[in-house]
Parts: sequence; structure tokens; C-alpha cells
Amino acid sequence: MSHYEPLANYMLRFNHPFARRDHRDVGISRRFRSERRASNELGSQAYRELAAYLPNRLGSVLDVGSGFGAGAVEVSRLGADTVLGISNSPFQVDLARKLVKFAGVSECRFMLHDFDAPLPEETFDTILAVESLIHSNALSQTIANLQRALNPSGQMALLEDVCIGAPRWWDRKVLKWGWGVDRAPTRRDYLDAFRSAHLAVTREVDVTPQVVVNPALFARAIGCSCLLLSVFVPTKKLALILRFHAAQSFLHLWLRQGRWRYIAFVVEHQSLSPPFPNMIK
Repeated sequence: MSHYEPLANYMLRFNHPFARRDHRDVGISRRFRSERRASNELGSQAYRELAAYLPNRLGSVLDVGSGFGAGAVEVSRLGADTVLGISNSPFQVDLARKLVKFAGVSECRFMLHDFDAPLPEETFDTILAVESLIHSNALSQTIANLQRALNPSGQMALLEDVCIGAPRWWDRKVLKWGWGVDRAPTRRDYLDAFRSAHLAVTREVDVTPQVVVNPALFARAIGCSCLLLSVFVPTKKLALILRFHAAQSFLHLWLRQGRWRYIAFVVEHQSLSPPFPNMIK
């Protein structure tokens, strides 16, 4: 069960405006908060940023780790023909389907699926993953599964937190404690996984400067979020949320230190791509 299900259920029951947005809009966003507080689509901003890096039209889209669906809705509004969102959370899939009805978007559908497992017999023009693959237990296997679902002339774009160099034991400890993540993927891990799946990087963009926030503002945002959540969420659940935010704070510190970066990768089948030089030395 998601840490945020009690709050989300409350908002959905009373048709609260927040229920029509992504879960990132209720105070748990890791991205794009400080610069875009006035936006009603904070959770979709990452998808708009990522789509801007793609060289071709979206066509049919697979959204990997679609969460509560706001990103898929945004991609549909950006011109995608169809969008399939996959998540391994039944609650997220159920709520995403309801949010699509709220948004009046008919091109989006959602399916319960673990993206570490082989994907359905369907191919896509574009595959997107925003802050999803850090949760993969087998990155190379996941990338290979996604490659098989990509049309021969298709494009894949990932936006992920990436460790530069070897992760410290403390990095892995914090991610496991706060997010339940078993590994800390490095840039080299991603490049090796692309190479193993016969995918070539056509663009690599370090967008860290856009997402690193002032620590004082971030701490204040966390406090306000937890205060709001404490009204709806039992104490035990709130403790899990605090751990989530604590790990989030460490990640922002690591981003400011330059040991982690927030990187967008755009890749396609190797036969279609010219050699691409390393961006980060």
C-alpha cells in the first residue's frame, strides 16, 4: 500500500482539487517545486521537460512507472496518439484511471505490470521513464525489456537520479531506509545497460541546476507537507512519509555536492545512431 493512499482516498472521496493532479502535487515532489509553485501541474512538468528533448513526434507512448497518471495525461496533451502507463501498484493504477476520467482524456490507459518483467506484445514509438528506473532491481534486464518494446525507429527518454562514480555505502543505506531502493545506479550502469541492449545515446542532458533547491526552503516545504498529511494519515504511516522526505533531503544534498546528478538520456536503436561522446567526464 502506498504511504499516501489515506490522503489520496480522502481527496478523491470529496472531489478535492488535488485529486485531479499527480501525487507529486501534494507536497512530495522531488522536482520543479521551487521555481514553479504557481503551476497546477507540477507533477507533469518533468514530462514536458523530457518531451522537449525528443527529436521525433511522440506517436504511441509507453510511460514506465506512471504513478498516479498526471504525466501520462500531460504526454497525451502534448500530442501523443496513445499512452499506456504501467505501474506495479494496484492503487496507483486504479487512481490513475479515475484521474484520466477527471481530465477527460480518452487516449490514456493504465495496466498493472512490473517493468522488471517482459512487457506485453506491443511496441511503441516513444518510451518515457521519469524517476522510475532507480526502483528497478535489475537495470540491464529492465532496459532490455524496454528495448524490445521500442519500434525500430522509436525513441526512449529517461529522466533519473544518477550517482556519479561509485556510490558510498551511506548512499545505499539511505535509499534503502527511505525509499526501499536496493541499489544506487550510476551513470556507468546506465551506459552499460544501454550498450548491452544495443541502444545508443543520442542526447544526454544534465538538468541538475533546474531542480536543486535551497535547503531552507526545502525543509520548510517538508514541514508543511507533513503537517498537512498528519491530519489524514495515521502516525505509523506518517513515520514512513518522514523517512521518505529524509531520504529526499539527503538526495538534494548529494545533488548540491555534485556526487549525484539529475540526467536526461535520450536513446534509440544502435543501428540508427551516430557515435555519441560522453557528456560528463
